[in-house]
Amino acid sequence: HREGGSRVLLSAHCAASKAMVLKTILLLAALLVAAQGVDQQQVQRSRIMRTGMSVSVDDKAATRQMTQNHGDDELVGDSSREVLESAGIGSTRTWVGCPKRDSSLSQDCKGGDEAHYVRCCGDDITQRQSHTSYGGCVGELTYDEAVQLCERYNLHICSAEELETNNQCGAGCSVDLKEVWTSSPCDASDATTTTTTTTTTTTTTTTTTTTTTTIGSTRTWVGCPKRDSSLSQDCKGGEEAHYVRCCGDDITQRQSHTSYGGCVGELTYDEAVQLCERYNLHICSAEELETNNQCGAGCAIDRKEVWTSSPCDATDASTTTTTTTTTTTTTTTTTTTTTTTPFWSMNPMQSCSILVGDSAGSSDNGSVDHPCTMCSEQCTQTVKQKAIYLGWDFDPPLTTQNIFDVKTRIEWVSFDSLEDYGKNGIYHAMKFSMARKSGESTNFGGYMGPQITGKSSGLSGQHLFSMWDTVKPNTDGTSPSGRRLAVPAADPGFCERNCQDCGLHPELSAAGLTTGTQCKTSYVAKPSGQAFIYRIHMSNPSAQSVFDGDTYYGAEWEVTVQDVEEGTDMLLGRVLLVNDTSSEGLQSWTNFHEHIGCTPCDAFYEKTIVHGPVIVEPSGVHTILSGKSAGLDEQYTCRLHREIALPDFGIQMETGPGVAADPSTDSKGGGNLFSCTGR
Repeated sequence: HREGGSRVLLSAHCAASKAMVLKTILLLAALLVAAQGVDQQQVQRSRIMRTGMSVSVDDKAATRQMTQNHGDDELVGDSSREVLESAGIGSTRTWVGCPKRDSSLSQDCKGGDEAHYVRCCGDDITQRQSHTSYGGCVGELTYDEAVQLCERYNLHICSAEELETNNQCGAGCSVDLKEVWTSSPCDASDATTTTTTTTTTTTTTTTTTTTTTTIGSTRTWVGCPKRDSSLSQDCKGGEEAHYVRCCGDDITQRQSHTSYGGCVGELTYDEAVQLCERYNLHICSAEELETNNQCGAGCAIDRKEVWTSSPCDATDASTTTTTTTTTTTTTTTTTTTTTTTPFWSMNPMQSCSILVGDSAGSSDNGSVDHPCTMCSEQCTQTVKQKAIYLGWDFDPPLTTQNIFDVKTRIEWVSFDSLEDYGKNGIYHAMKFSMARKSGESTNFGGYMGPQITGKSSGLSGQHLFSMWDTVKPNTDGTSPSGRRLAVPAADPGFCERNCQDCGLHPELSAAGLTTGTQCKTSYVAKPSGQAFIYRIHMSNPSAQSVFDGDTYYGAEWEVTVQDVEEGTDMLLGRVLLVNDTSSEGLQSWTNFHEHIGCTPCDAFYEKTIVHGPVIVEPSGVHTILSGKSAGLDEQYTCRLHREIALPDFGIQMETGPGVAADPSTDSKGGGNLFSCTGR
């Protein structure tokens, strides 16, 4: 039952026959296990992912029923799956994340060592589980990693039957059209292979050219008319797929996409109607869009074509033309197996407790449109949004045992309001310092992280990595005692010398002097769901670089950035720290989350999540004892901030209108958000 290399759906009779074959194989597997004296309790072992927030998993829950509604006799555990794999038979079926959106992708049978996306389901199959409820966008995983991820949040991998209900469509992370794991087992005849084939096919198709004029049913328009006046209203048939914006009874109220399922992509008209009605809303009419009250509601569709509820006139028509085509196609198919491990699993497994969680403070999650009451007042240090500082306690302390390779994940969760505000922005930075070299009086330091900025044309983004010289130069250009340079490495990436913090020292800028090295490059920013993994590590302990005609020697540090959604890695920059050696690692690690420019307290709402730090080197030495917010000094009147802890060493930050902090984090000194025991 194979067609074009993909698994086609079986008839009920064929499925039943194959189920009997599968039962026979499982019986033989059970006999084999019994003959070898394997303890069944070991076969049904607990799976607990090596992660920061450990979750106790019951032995029975660790081996899940792989086919729903077929009885206990079709339970496929680890031992039977290993028998199938040893025979060259794939163990588990995959399917598209949202079957109704791509009926061309059939179920297929894959070995558990491949890497695919995953959707997790709960006991109520009518309930859509947002990806944010089980760790966010973690990318492709092996089957075992997918099992562990879902079980950590008391969920399970969705079966093919559960996916077929389409209840998980639009659950997030843009996997509706991606291949995802299911918990449904393969039949004995399903084999998996890794192949590379080249096929040359010449196809000649001759058809008759026809022109069909039909009356469209519904008008479409741009999501935010004031931002793109070039796109006029058009009349489309309901079977086409377009984006949608939902409105409530109060047309002055902006409905954030988070209030009706998040970013679900393009839908047919009927699907769009059902989506809005599910949340007691309706598709916005052309007249409602024309008010521009829905601009900046999220999902980056202000300039995209969206459905309206306004009907077409009888004169509106659409034309379809079919042409004669002769095609010569050369197809090269390559199947590659890749294993991806969630980056946070590198931390030693610890038992952690959330001290300040989701019930602390309050937030409307940006779903309410608040007027900016402070925008008309003069922006000062006292009334502006102030930076949030985060810290972690390590065992052993970083001053005792330096680290040389560390990662952190930053996610822009909600920035629709910033896009609408159109200026200022957010910089989330990881700040660090290197150990002081023996015999030296000063040490190096720097920070790195993403920026997201609002502009009249939309959002923009920038990745930034900065390192400071150990001491600033004299205004005459000479170097004071103890000054050592941070210079661009031989292969610097996006790095160059820069006059850093010279807004505070204009005399240095006026003299054309530099104080360190800065590495920066832009990226296309999105209002939600964008995540980056930053990594800094000592890439060469004995490097050399030529700068301004002189050759320098020292330790080289490299920063890379992974775009989680796109699955791409980028070298941001490499910097050489003059005269440092392999002995000078990172001795401090904190974060700051600050508004760019002087931002009025209630100018815009934003939400950001940080996971980490994850220490890669030295491996397995450090544990994180706590994560904390430093709070705000009482002299500042702007108190619209909120910090809470999440699983997997996560901290969520919100600022702007509609949020209020927990008292424990709203005063100078702050407090712990989570605490952990040792290994």
